[in-house]
Amino acid sequence: MKFSYIGLIVVLIIIMINVFLSDSSPSQTSGISEAQAPDTPPCDTPLLYEIGDIDIRFGIHQSDVAMAMEQVEQLWNTALDKELIKSSRDGDVMITLSFANEANKVAELSKTIAAKEKQIAENNRVHEQLLKQHEDRANAHEELLAQRNKVVREYNANIQKWSSSSAGPEEKRKETKISSKIDSLESRVHQELAAADALFRQIGASAERLNEKTDKYNSLIARYEDLLNDDRIINKGDFYGERIHVYQFDDQDDLVMVLAHEIGHALGLDHVPNDKSVMHAYIHDQDLQNRLLTSQDIQAIQDLCHEKMF
Repeated sequence: MKFSYIGLIVVLIIIMINVFLSDSSPSQTSGISEAQAPDTPPCDTPLLYEIGDIDIRFGIHQSDVAMAMEQVEQLWNTALDKELIKSSRDGDVMITLSFANEANKVAELSKTIAAKEKQIAENNRVHEQLLKQHEDRANAHEELLAQRNKVVREYNANIQKWSSSSAGPEEKRKETKISSKIDSLESRVHQELAAADALFRQIGASAERLNEKTDKYNSLIARYEDLLNDDRIINKGDFYGERIHVYQFDDQDDLVMVLAHEIGHALGLDHVPNDKSVMHAYIHDQDLQNRLLTSQDIQAIQDLCHEKMF
């Protein structure tokens, strides 16, 4: 009766695969806050940034932005007495200076959203294709399993007769033929199971990619709605899609403040209510010449890193 026992094990494996597959479908989350939290907490490894394109209409060079970022590094790295941000030639965050007014920013963001929608649509198509392939493999596996179980039942019903001492050559040939057929079906069942398992892993990876792109898309939508609906906020810069965009600043001190604020968002911080804080939503009451983090700025980064200063 060993073949019936093997069949039971195979059926249990298929049930487990289908249960895991049902949990792997992608889900779209609601839009996140303006702060787009990094994958790794800033207290574990420093956030790496690099300086990208600078619109010539600003009249400054990369060296000027690098000097501004040195001050930003000093500001944030002293918050917890550790390196939270660091310059790199292959940074996680790209800093660009784009000479653009509000209308241009909305148009640029709209193009980015449209491109993300196309990417998500393509990922959805691939994901659905993988699901269909897995369904076909599962059906093929069930059909082969049913064939195999039918042959096993025939084998078990006749094995005593075929194995008896009185069995003739014809019975022996039948036993050998049925046994060989069972082996062949067992092999095909395992092949289909392996193919279904490979597709299961591909579906999981596809779902992760789809969820990641959907999260970024939701973040872009939230930013787009902010630009359209809240014209009180001074949009001198923003952070989305692993990029810090600086659109306007009055002078070098103002540039440092804009960069410090957007780096805070890149680290994962939200706005704080203190109007003198670097992470306040508006730039007006901060001391641009003597930049210091307020207690609320420090508390925010401590909470993010789960640390307390003693």
